[in-house]
Amino acid sequence: MADPTPRTTGTTEPVSPRTDGTGTGRAWSPTPARGTASPAAGTFEPVGTTTPRKGGTTAAAAATADRRVLYSGVSPMRRLSQMVMLLWLVSEIIVGLRLIFHAVAANSGAGFVSFIYGISGPLVAPFRPMVGDHPIGGNGTLEFSSVIAMVVFLAAALIVVAFLRILSAPRARPVATDR
Repeated sequence: MADPTPRTTGTTEPVSPRTDGTGTGRAWSPTPARGTASPAAGTFEPVGTTTPRKGGTTAAAAATADRRVLYSGVSPMRRLSQMVMLLWLVSEIIVGLRLIFHAVAANSGAGFVSFIYGISGPLVAPFRPMVGDHPIGGNGTLEFSSVIAMVVFLAAALIVVAFLRILSAPRARPVATDR
């Protein structure tokens, strides 16, 4: 079935004033990102600099010329707090698997189960004398020492991350005021 809408035969492209600020760009063509090479022009515009486009500068270009590029990387304290949370997550998974394996009475002769028991044993050992295990179901046991270990690890991770955030908080500087 043929489309009844009339077609134009020219090669004109729609114009949008938003593409490059001069009103001469194509509507569907994005402007090159800052700090990347422009494939059409073969030029490179480094981050933090602005160059006037064809047709002169506009108000938007003048406003961006006054901006300064600041360091936007992640601070070492932020990375350290992310590592603390990663270690907490790994320890929670290991102790949680131990809790599940004890609850369902998993075969301790199986390779993965014995591996988890071997890794999680030292993590749970300080909490074993606190409370005893309670039998559940036919053969399973509820290991309260694992639950206590998980809660203590969570509290410790939250305290360390809060401390690191305090250390990495921006410091207030005195500002001179005109009187």
